[in-house]
Amino acid sequence: MRDDTNCDQTMTEIEEMLRGLPQAEAPEGFADGVLSQLAALPEPWWRGQGRRRALSQALSISPFGALLAAACLLAVFGLGYVAGQVPGPVAQSTVRVADGAEASYFMGRSLLAAMRPAEALPHLERAIRMRPNDADYAFWSGVAHWALHEPEQEERLYLRAVALDPEHVQSRLYLGHNYLERGDFEQALEQYNDVLAQEPDAVDALFNRGLALRALDRSQAEAVAWKRLLEKDPDGSRALQAADYLNSRGDYSFRVHYLGRRGLALPAFGFDDNGGLRPGGSESLRRIGRTASAMPNLTLHVVVYVAGDAGLAKTRAFALRNRLLAVFPDLNPNDVRPSWFGVPDHGGEGNAAFSLNESVRFIGLLPDGKDEGGSRT
Repeated sequence: MRDDTNCDQTMTEIEEMLRGLPQAEAPEGFADGVLSQLAALPEPWWRGQGRRRALSQALSISPFGALLAAACLLAVFGLGYVAGQVPGPVAQSTVRVADGAEASYFMGRSLLAAMRPAEALPHLERAIRMRPNDADYAFWSGVAHWALHEPEQEERLYLRAVALDPEHVQSRLYLGHNYLERGDFEQALEQYNDVLAQEPDAVDALFNRGLALRALDRSQAEAVAWKRLLEKDPDGSRALQAADYLNSRGDYSFRVHYLGRRGLALPAFGFDDNGGLRPGGSESLRRIGRTASAMPNLTLHVVVYVAGDAGLAKTRAFALRNRLLAVFPDLNPNDVRPSWFGVPDHGGEGNAAFSLNESVRFIGLLPDGKDEGGSRT
C-alpha cells in the first residue's frame, strides 16, 4: 500500500515555510475562492474507482486532504509566485508555473492532493531542474507518474531519489511496489528488505514482502513473513489476508475468527498437559472477549474439535466459555454457547482443503438487521 504517513510531516513543512514568508496581502476574494474550489473537488480516484495495485489488492496513493491543498495554494499565492488575479472562485486558468524550486514543489504536491497529477507534474519537474539533488523532489515526481500510469518513468524517478539518498525509505518502498506490480519479484523483495532494515515495523513492506515471496514460491520464508506481519500489526486491514495466506501453506498457528462482520486473526488456541491455555491462546481469548463485549446483539459460539475424544472437546469448550465469562462479566451467559465434536476440524476444497485433529473456533452471529455497535445493558 502506498505510504499514508506523510500528512503530518507535510503539514509541518508547510507551517514552517509559512512562518518564514514575508507578509503579503492576498488578492481580493482569494480565501472564498480557494474554499469554493476545494468544495467542488471530485471524489478522489482511489475512493471512487477503488483502484488497487496488482497482487497486493491494497496499494493506493495517499491523499493529503483539502487542508494540505489549501495551505499549499495559500503559501504560493502569499509569496506572489502565481501570476494572475483571483477576483472570485479560483479558476484552473489562473494557475501559473510558480517561481522558485520550493514553491514549484509545494504547488505540485497540492495539485496531486487535488487529484490533478497531469498538472502537478510540470511543477515537480521544474523543481527538479532548479534543485536536481533533492531526493524528495524526485520521489514526488515518481508518484505523479504512478498516478498517470507511467511505470517506467515512475521507476526512473525513484531510482534517482535513492541514488541521491540511499536511505530514502519512501522511494525504496514505492520502488518495491513498482517492481511488484510489474512482476519483478526479486527486485521488489530487495527493496522491501532494504525498507525493513531501516523501519522494521513498516507494515506495507511487511505485507508486500510476503506477496513477493509467495509469487516466488518460497513457502517457508513466506510463512515467516506472514507471522511477522501478524505479530506487528494484528488488527491491521491486511491481517486477515495474511492469516489466510499462512493457512494456505499448511500453517495454522494463526486462525481467523468471525464475530458478526468483524474478522479477527489470532494466535491459535493451544493447551498444556494440565488443560490450561498456552500464552498465545490467553491473549486471543482476551481479544475475542473485548470484541464481543462491544457487540450487544451477538451470540458467540465456542466450537471445539478433538479427533477421537468428544469428552476432552467438551471439557475445553466449557473451560473457554467459563474463562471468557469470568474475565468479561458483562457478557450474557446465555449468549456464549459451547459446542464440541470428537472429529477433526476440516474444510476447504482442493489446495485449500485442511483437516486438524485439534481446533478451536469462535463464531459470532448477529440477528438479521442488527448492527455491531452499542453497549450491553
